[in-house]
Amino acid sequence: MGIVKRNYRVSQNLVIRFTDDGIDESKRLAPVLATTAAGCDNVDLTYKSLPGNHARPVQQPVPEEVLRALEVPPSMASTVEQVAQAVSESTASTPLEPVGEAAMSFAQAGNEMVGLDQAKEAIVEDVTKLVDEVSDWITYSMRVVDW
Repeated sequence: MGIVKRNYRVSQNLVIRFTDDGIDESKRLAPVLATTAAGCDNVDLTYKSLPGNHARPVQQPVPEEVLRALEVPPSMASTVEQVAQAVSESTASTPLEPVGEAAMSFAQAGNEMVGLDQAKEAIVEDVTKLVDEVSDWITYSMRVVDW
């Protein structure tokens, strides 16, 4: 934050916090931005919270051909999960317990592949919200500034 305190002098800022962001620093950044811009006219610090995580701004919808290539039939995912559960139970409290844990992780990944269409819809919805918030903020900021 020291570099921001010393060098950042922009009076209009949009700080976005993502609800599932484990490395978010927006709560620390917002007051720093407010104090560094204090000498500027028309200080505007807007703070928004949106769904998603730190990677959301760079996520893009997955192309249909990739979705189809990754699709796992529900019956296969169910079978894999049953086998993984049996491996996990038989290796519990033994030196092979990590094998059981790995089998369960693999099965969970397969189950996630079943819902790729839903994941794509969620990404599109979240990215659309992000674009809407940023464009609304820019439009508002353009009206506030005297050019």
